[in-house]
Amino acid sequence: MNEHCETSNPHPYEKSSWFSKIHHSWLFNIFKIRHKRSLESSDLYDLLSDFETSTLTNLFENAWNDEIQLSRAKNRLPSLFFTTIRTFQKSYLLIALLLISFECIRIGQPLILAYVLNYFKQCTTISHSQAWLTALLLCLLSWFSVTLRHAFYYHSLLLSQKIRICHMGLIFRKILRLHTSSFSSVSSGKMINLITNDVSKIEEFSTNIYYLLCGPIQAVFSLWLLWRRIGNTMFVIMIFFIVYIIIQMIFAKLIQQIW
Repeated sequence: MNEHCETSNPHPYEKSSWFSKIHHSWLFNIFKIRHKRSLESSDLYDLLSDFETSTLTNLFENAWNDEIQLSRAKNRLPSLFFTTIRTFQKSYLLIALLLISFECIRIGQPLILAYVLNYFKQCTTISHSQAWLTALLLCLLSWFSVTLRHAFYYHSLLLSQKIRICHMGLIFRKILRLHTSSFSSVSSGKMINLITNDVSKIEEFSTNIYYLLCGPIQAVFSLWLLWRRIGNTMFVIMIFFIVYIIIQMIFAKLIQQIW
């Protein structure tokens, strides 16, 4: 579908510098246009080359065929989840590194801030130059934190859109290959629900899976830091958070039953 579209307004992201990509300054041009007048369809940028429907669907279809052959050899059912992970494993790894770096900075910022505040004590051993360097480091970490956070959400949303395109493209090709007699057992409502509901759930899962992996590591490291700072009082805090999580899970199930 995409190959028949004429290129009229190339996307600036593809030729922008790394600084522009990090700070999203490539969007300034369209903001200027909107400030002067209302946007028109010709003002919108062309689709990024990485989001071509045919390219992504071909890539995912080949991976799915390999998964079917592998499942037959191992006598198991083919897994759409593992097929998606293998297809975009480099992107998943990059986004996971962004989140881990962001969470490490979040944990380190209070420790560095505590070091800076110790400079203002009367009997401090921290020199004036050390305080300035530490304050500068704290400012740099704040900048890195904001940059990594935006980069994580941006790339995770882009990846989820790619996964959505792959799944919907594969479903579309499967529907086109179905025999006419097969449509009697498959209703149009099931197809619409598969595209609108099920695919969106996979897209949402691919955005939040990183917290499922990073959360336990962050919790263990944070508890270790608390134990180093306040000793056995940390266990009281841990019990409080466990009770809080259980209450949250109960309320989540109740809300799910209501809806």
